Amino acid sequence: MECSPGEGAVDISANNKVELRIKASANVRVNVYIQEGNAPSWDYSKFSESSAEIDVTTDWQFVTLENVSTVSMGASAFDLTNIGGVAFELGKTDGTNYDVIDGTVSVDFIRFGEAAVSILISY
Repeated sequence: MECSPGEGAVDISANNKVELRIKASANVRVNVYIQEGNAPSWDYSKFSESSAEIDVTTDWQFVTLENVSTVSMGASAFDLTNIGGVAFELGKTDGTNYDVIDGTVSVDFIRFGEAAVSILISY
């Protein structure tokens, strides 16, 4: 599914955590990455080395990524003053194959540092 990004970036250098609320229509594993900048892409060098692997259930759950790293997945510097997004990827419950879901994964709250954004995203 294609999603349009919000505009603007958040500085989380003083409080380097991200919190979100998530659920799915069926149990599924989801990987969550924090992205630098506002241009959504699968350029992993723009993703923080910090990520979360979440076993998402049919009940709403809060997930917090504490101490978001200043190192990117590409081992370069990651700018905590320019956080523009969150990327979601299906996980590998069996350790080998990406999960498949015939339904939706929904996020209705994201907090970057101290800034809260109310949203509803389903994919």
